[in-house]
Parts: sequence; C-alpha cells; structure tokens
Amino acid sequence: LTLNEQEPASGFRHQYPFKHLLTPRTILVTQALAWFHTNGEHFGQNLVALLGAAERGMSAAPSYQVRMRASKGGGLFRPSAKWQQQVVVMSTSFSHFKCNIETARGEIKPSKGPKPGQHDYPLLNRVGENISKRFGVTFLDITSALQSRSDGHMPHDCGHWCLPGPYDLGAQLLYNAFVGHIDAPVSSLPQDPMRHGTGGGGGRSWSRSKAFGGKSVG
Repeated sequence: LTLNEQEPASGFRHQYPFKHLLTPRTILVTQALAWFHTNGEHFGQNLVALLGAAERGMSAAPSYQVRMRASKGGGLFRPSAKWQQQVVVMSTSFSHFKCNIETARGEIKPSKGPKPGQHDYPLLNRVGENISKRFGVTFLDITSALQSRSDGHMPHDCGHWCLPGPYDLGAQLLYNAFVGHIDAPVSSLPQDPMRHGTGGGGGRSWSRSKAFGGKSVG
C-alpha cells in the first residue's frame, strides 16, 4: 500500500497481503489493533489505505471478469453498489502496561491508562470510529463492554486472546449486526443466495432484517 507506514517503535508494516483478494463477494472484518500501532496518525493512514483498497476491490469486478461472463452467456457481472455494507471495523480492547509479546506471558494485571509506554487505545478507537463514519462502514465498540468486566483483559497469557472468553463479545456483536439486531450498514447486506441464512430473530434472513431500534454500537 502506498500509505504503508512503518511503526517507529515496533518496526511493523501493515502490508495487508490479502488486499488483492478483495472482491464484491468479500465480507471484510478488521480491528483497531493497538499492539501494532504506536500513534493515531499511523493507524489512521493504514486504515484509510485499507478501506480505499476495499472500495476498489469490492465495489466492482475487473473488466476481464465482466467480458468473460458476458462472452459465456452469463450476463454482465453486477457488482455490489454498497460495498460499505460488507465492511466492519471493531474497536480494540484495552492493553496492559508496556504491552508486548514478552509482557503478555503469565499473569497480567492491566492498567486501563494510557500511561507512558502503554498504547493509547482510546485514541486509536476514536480514530477508527471517525474514519469508519467517513467511509460509511460499520464500527462496533467492544471496548466499553470489556472495560466493565474484571476479566475484560485476559488475566493470564493475554497474548492468546483468540481463546474462548470475554473477547467472544466481538463475535456476538458481529452476528447481531449481521442479522439486524444492531442498526449498522452491515445489517443491510444485499440478498445473495450464497449467503442467505437465518438469524436469531425468528428465521429472518440477513437481507430482510430490520433493526430493532437503538443506535449503532460505537
């Protein structure tokens, strides 16, 4: 990506190796990854670049695909007119003091700072939410709920946050957004036989779900 800035502290580059695979059938879920960002500027540049790549890859099919489908009698490819409905940005959880791979082992007693040496996750979340609104994609706030729990930051081996536990909240919110229980762009996904399914709202499909009320999470 042209805006792929290197993090000054970690040296990490957000290369997004999957960006060439983004198509009108993609559902993209990303997050404000605090452990890879040391300031809001670099995170903002990378998120804007990723959403720009999503818009290019998910809003239209390459011309050669259009020609091949038409030549085979399949009709013109109809790209998604609402790529924003297929993109979700989640907030990050709060990190512990001097969060890194080495300090993520063993028992953790997180500080909800930020303090010197700790990632400014409130700043990153604000940047992520503002950019999401600018692009019109869904932003889901998992931070607020996690902060209200004593185990909202995994007390043991937090580097393995993908294990079952409090972070499952993210998957639960995502599901509820898909089926329309949360008023968000992703709840208005266009009908697609390949993605047609029922949710927890009495057998409603994604394409016909209506929000039950309330504001978007985040």
